[in-house]
Amino acid sequence: MTLIGQLNVLESSGLIRLAQMQPELEYLFRHALIQDAAYGSLVKYDRKRLHLAVGEALELIYPDRQEELAPLLAQHFDEAGDDQRALKYFTQAADSAVRVYASAEAAALYARALEVAQRASHAQNGQIQQLYLKRGQALHSSARWDEAWANYIAMEDVAHARGDRSLELASLIERATLCAVYGPLLDPAQAESLSDQALALARELDDRAAEARVLWVLMRASVQAGGEPRQAVAYGERSLALARELGASEQLAYTLNDLQYAYRSAGQIDRALAALAEARDLWRANGNQHMLADNLNQAALITLYLGDFESALALTDEAFHISQASRNITQQALCRLIVGQIYLERGEIDRSIQSLEEGLQFGSPVADGIGSVLGSVYASLGDTDRAIELTQTALAAIEDTPLIAVFGPGTLGALARLWLLKGNLDTAEALIHHARQIVGSKASLESLLGAEEMWLAEGELAFARRDYAGAVGVLDEFLARLQSLGIREPAMQALYLKGKVRLAQRDVDEAYEILEAARIEAESIGARSVLWPILAALSQLEAQRGNRDEAESLRRQARKIIEYIADHAGALELRESFLNLPDVRNVIT
Repeated sequence: MTLIGQLNVLESSGLIRLAQMQPELEYLFRHALIQDAAYGSLVKYDRKRLHLAVGEALELIYPDRQEELAPLLAQHFDEAGDDQRALKYFTQAADSAVRVYASAEAAALYARALEVAQRASHAQNGQIQQLYLKRGQALHSSARWDEAWANYIAMEDVAHARGDRSLELASLIERATLCAVYGPLLDPAQAESLSDQALALARELDDRAAEARVLWVLMRASVQAGGEPRQAVAYGERSLALARELGASEQLAYTLNDLQYAYRSAGQIDRALAALAEARDLWRANGNQHMLADNLNQAALITLYLGDFESALALTDEAFHISQASRNITQQALCRLIVGQIYLERGEIDRSIQSLEEGLQFGSPVADGIGSVLGSVYASLGDTDRAIELTQTALAAIEDTPLIAVFGPGTLGALARLWLLKGNLDTAEALIHHARQIVGSKASLESLLGAEEMWLAEGELAFARRDYAGAVGVLDEFLARLQSLGIREPAMQALYLKGKVRLAQRDVDEAYEILEAARIEAESIGARSVLWPILAALSQLEAQRGNRDEAESLRRQARKIIEYIADHAGALELRESFLNLPDVRNVIT
């Protein structure tokens, strides 16, 4: 009986059905159980022979579609026991998945490739190392931190079994990296310990490329630990020099991208932006969309603090489109956080809330920081209870994780400021004390900007207790640090608070100078949210000085901004709660 005759018999018996005739004749089993039974009836030798035949036929018929068919080819050659071709196609399929940002699929395919490579006699140690590294990167990109760590532990086990020191070195470096970057495994002390081991081994093996990478990790760990900024800069610049000497463009890009953290810690903002700009060109050239989005967002954060809102928005807009295409939820969330902060400063509350709530939907570690900023938005509109709830939720999400060292001071400070609005000074004091313990003796720019809410809360607490000297001392220290770095955005709130303190002390002339400086800054960058209370305070001051016309002019300006914010409050109840704030009513009535 011919093949067609046999197929007709199977079809008439109900075991298979015709799926299509063109471009090729294709049949399907009517039920998966029938397919399983038919497959199981084959002896092992026949199954392997058929898989090999199918795989070779696909290679022969579709030579120009091998990348597309790589997952299917890998499966057939794996079942056929052809380890060489199975490894080739599993790796090719995984690499293709990486190119389209299918990180979870890539991780699974690299795992299959590793299974084949470890039993294949032809697989080289370098090939196995690359597979472990690529699988770890795919897991990291999928935010599967614990699985990435387990991948590198397995890598070390294989290194010991094979006596491969280079593989062991790679495992040490990757685990140190996981401990040195923002995430649930953040542990600067362990990052430094693993890096020290890796640095010694790299020098023993005379692996200068690995040494450049270890120095990069040590720089990141030093920044995270809040140590001496000059040490972090020294690590970074040594890594940079090595990468340039070796012509290692990828390591050069990573080092430049993160050297900006060290420069920021040392207060060298111009050098930080220059490093980011050079790294950005390299990321564009090599097509690394994940790192390009991170680079753009880091530059946006700096420009936000410098008060250049338009540049920050342009940077985040590009970063968001890139991270959408690359399915990078962490960078998408960070974009929304930065944009939400800018719109809050501008008094465009509806757009701020929309951006921040979109950011929360991504469910990344950044979402915890978003909840705290969203709390500040609702507090600015008078909904203090909702603000406290959001900020407490954000704090609870990070309290028992390594992220408390990164986001804790700012979140605790924001919560303290909210309790001060409620008049609960003791709770606010306890929260500020907790934030201070986390910051410790850190004096870097990173700890300064990450904890601006803590500094402001400490000044507000002293003011609420009429400890005017204490309030001025805290604010002067904060302002001196900000002004030495050219940082503008948080400085306006500190100046406004200091002006209020001087008013309470009846030091009218100094209060005027301070508030006028705050007004000029706020107007120059379009920060409406802090500008209207500054104008209101100046109006009060001018009234005390007997300058009624000037006082009324300032009050009209404040009222106009209040109307703008109310018109952009979004929900009606938020508009009403904002207009019913005591300070607002003092201006508009």
